[in-house]
Amino acid sequence: MAQNGERCHGRKRVAVVGAGMTGLCAIRHFAADPNYEVVAFERANTIAGIWNYPEGCEEHVNQPETSPYYCRTYRDLKTNSPRELSCYPDFPFADTVKDTYCTRETVLHYFHAYAKHFDLLPHIKFRHQVKLVTPVGGVHAEGPVRWTVEVLDLESDKVSKDEFDSVLVCSGHYHKPYLPEINGLDKFTGHIMHSCDYRVPEKFKGQNVLLIGAKVSGNDIACEIAPFANQVIVQRRMKMNVLEKHYPNVKETTELSDFGADHLIMRDGTTMPVDIVILATGYVYDYPFFPPGFNLKVSRGRVAPLYRHLVHCQYTTLAFVGLANMAVFIFIADYQIRYFKALLDGKSVLPSSKEDMMKEDELDYAERLAKGMPEHFAHEMLAHQWDYLNKLSQDAGLEPVRPVIRKMFEANVHGIRTDGPAGFRKYRLEALDDENIIREPLPQLNGH
Repeated sequence: MAQNGERCHGRKRVAVVGAGMTGLCAIRHFAADPNYEVVAFERANTIAGIWNYPEGCEEHVNQPETSPYYCRTYRDLKTNSPRELSCYPDFPFADTVKDTYCTRETVLHYFHAYAKHFDLLPHIKFRHQVKLVTPVGGVHAEGPVRWTVEVLDLESDKVSKDEFDSVLVCSGHYHKPYLPEINGLDKFTGHIMHSCDYRVPEKFKGQNVLLIGAKVSGNDIACEIAPFANQVIVQRRMKMNVLEKHYPNVKETTELSDFGADHLIMRDGTTMPVDIVILATGYVYDYPFFPPGFNLKVSRGRVAPLYRHLVHCQYTTLAFVGLANMAVFIFIADYQIRYFKALLDGKSVLPSSKEDMMKEDELDYAERLAKGMPEHFAHEMLAHQWDYLNKLSQDAGLEPVRPVIRKMFEANVHGIRTDGPAGFRKYRLEALDDENIIREPLPQLNGH
């Protein structure tokens, strides 16, 4: 491997930050091209990022990212998208995997199989934490800059530097919890935790739990703890009534007025006992490895300035993979990586100026706000994802996404909305061919 930025036989050098879902995909596509040398830096001692569930993590919460107990998932996690939407386009799950919604263990095994199939591990430096990523020409450089990457070897505690032609940030966005200010919560003397530290439901037996903010993980947690808890109060911006019909001890509300030491005060003055508050309030993007003065604005739900939610408008050899969410995430990541590679290969081109790219980024954001979307929905896709994927595939000369993928995504979203988080996984949802799908109830077991 070339050292200190020296190109090996004229190959372009690519640095990948992280070896989770997106990082593995980046390694796979760049390592397959002999014109590139790819090096991935992973702070953990294994691949697959948040899909890992370290032994003993239930008893070790609030751990730093470098801890062997660091975890951002829960024991009984299942995917909320069907099998065909949870794998890379060029590597389906094994034929032995029959479940529509896969367990955490199945997904973890899948990523290891992917890494083995494409021989990705030799390209990864494990227990290496990226500390600083700097344009070689300084923060005011523009265009196709080269990069100095400073890395800490967590085993030897030694820092090294190397130069690369491009950088793909694949570090994920489930690391730094979003902790909003909540009126009166400082008066509460019970246990307060973020959903990132939730592991198992048994610990909530007999407890009165308030769960604030309930999107995907919040709904999952409510469904898991309801059979054990005395009562679960779910507070979200919009009342959906998707849990109460399944669990008599769950109450959904949009109201939060104040707290006492051991209770919640509703707007009408009534009180409800609370032992534990779980903040299922999501995460904020966090990239601590860029230097002061670096042109990057990071907020709760937006990273800017990025062209097409991916390429930095000023430093065009820098990509942030996987920001797009509420979508067929793994497909978008794959297409983003191949589109970015096409740019580096010269097979596709960016707009002629930084200003044009920034203007498009700001226009996209303004259109979202004009539609009434919250500021932190800057990278949420939903119906936008199909035009987005079409643009990437057309500009990079990639195969179009099969029509059945959209049909499956829309059927899945419809199922979540109509059957709720407690019911949508009770259906089989599969592709029959490139155009058609089937969604049917699973056989009932033991009358349940």
